[in-house]
Amino acid sequence: MVKAFPPLSTNTRSFLHARSTIPHGAVVAPKFLTAARRMFREYEDEDRRVPDATSLQIRMLLSTSLQQHTGETGLAWHLVGEAGLIARRMRLYSESAMSQHSPLEATMLRNAFWVLYVADNSTKCLQNRAVILHEPLFDAEMDLAVSGVNQVSLLASEDTDTTARFEVSLSQSFHHMRRTWAAAARLMMAIRAYGRLRSDNIHPELAMDSAQLARITQMYSEFTASLDDIPAMLQPSVIVGQGDDTLAEEERPCYISQRYRLLSAYYFAKLMIIHECRHLGLASIIGFRDDDSTLASEEINVARDFIHNLQSVQFHYLVELGEPGVEVMRAVGSILLEISQKSDNAVSRQRALSHLNILLDIVARLDSQASDKLTSQLSHAQTMGFAGMEEQSEETPW
Repeated sequence: MVKAFPPLSTNTRSFLHARSTIPHGAVVAPKFLTAARRMFREYEDEDRRVPDATSLQIRMLLSTSLQQHTGETGLAWHLVGEAGLIARRMRLYSESAMSQHSPLEATMLRNAFWVLYVADNSTKCLQNRAVILHEPLFDAEMDLAVSGVNQVSLLASEDTDTTARFEVSLSQSFHHMRRTWAAAARLMMAIRAYGRLRSDNIHPELAMDSAQLARITQMYSEFTASLDDIPAMLQPSVIVGQGDDTLAEEERPCYISQRYRLLSAYYFAKLMIIHECRHLGLASIIGFRDDDSTLASEEINVARDFIHNLQSVQFHYLVELGEPGVEVMRAVGSILLEISQKSDNAVSRQRALSHLNILLDIVARLDSQASDKLTSQLSHAQTMGFAGMEEQSEETPW
């Protein structure tokens, strides 16, 4: 059966567009999603047998659509997880495997793989689903290049030079974010591995290994340096148009979105890293005093920067991130809530509560299936205490 990717993709994208942009979109949009899922079932088995770039693309689109529609992550994770399994089966992490495809197919496969790879690295920080694209699980070294020798442009334009520059610039910014997520994921994995050694007390000599501690400290330094070399097009002076005549107005929103996403990823990952070290009693290895007041203050500062980044862009950029964006806000809100309920320092409790209320206001404004549930849970927890929140939520990474 010939793959019905064009109409399937159109229906899925129509769902995402209609839900937030047309009158009665919440009623109309699910019809598009239902049509897309029914079409997909018609050739799903054949698609698994002979996968190509569209196999990954449609699963990612359906995963996003289902999460947007339901506000829940379980089914969406299965779809994106299957996309990851297909990518592993096709050995897309290998440049030699990629070279077997036509230039256009290889370009689409390469882009899809890197998107899935970023998603799995963010998962290592959130710990909210199984990771598929984990390098130790690959049967060969991951040597996939950022771009191929015969890379094909995916943007149609009469001005090929401008289009090529724009496409390269977008790719550079995306891969800067990929490296940021990868650095955060490696650091989180190392911290958790060290924490397990120490808590198990099975290998005390390993837990006291100064070289391992120094490696984790170095990894943290490398992660925090990831904002030192932000790509030129994501610099504030370029985005706001100060002294820059080369940036076309239609390109500006793309760079604003990329900068916002990069900073969100960085602040969120940094907060999760500090929180993990605080939880494991390992704050000293990333340069902090291991006491409640210091760590609570640092977590609040990073959460504040995360929230300021949300406030720095027009609201539609937040809407674009959909349910995955809300999920990240939930994790940040969880940490603020915990500090507001459990910190020994009164100033920290008040600061955390103040920033939590700002975050709640932002989440409540989002057109999200999960936002009402989240706002209700957080508001309820503020009156019942953090323990009440934990009892209510079994499906979410609180």
